[in-house]
Amino acid sequence: MMVQITVVGKALTGKTTLINSICGKTYDDTHQFFVSYRQHTIKNTTLEFFDTKEVNDSLVVDIYCKNSKFVFLTYDLNNKSSLNYIIKIYHEIITTYSTEKLIFILGNSYSLDETSYDCLLYTSPSPRDGLL
Repeated sequence: MMVQITVVGKALTGKTTLINSICGKTYDDTHQFFVSYRQHTIKNTTLEFFDTKEVNDSLVVDIYCKNSKFVFLTYDLNNKSSLNYIIKIYHEIITTYSTEKLIFILGNSYSLDETSYDCLLYTSPSPRDGLL
């Protein structure tokens, strides 16, 4: 059995990282000029991943999302335009095609490692400390 999955999002939103984590790092990048194509087989099911590059929104939806059973929409938590982009694609998919699809919206952020977290540790004297 063959299952087609399309991953849509702006650059640096984790599309390729997601696919590589499932398929491994080897893939065929010769499929089309605006997608990378990868396959991965689990038991008797072959997963076909289409990793879209930034192109005309309608072109991506018409060619790939239409035929896919699953659509992963990725966005960067720190970039509102990337979220607006996938919301637009989402609305195109659900209004254009009446077929059932499973659509996953994945938030990703590459700046999490760079984020520092401050922690305020508050202690007050208590009778147990012997300070009162």
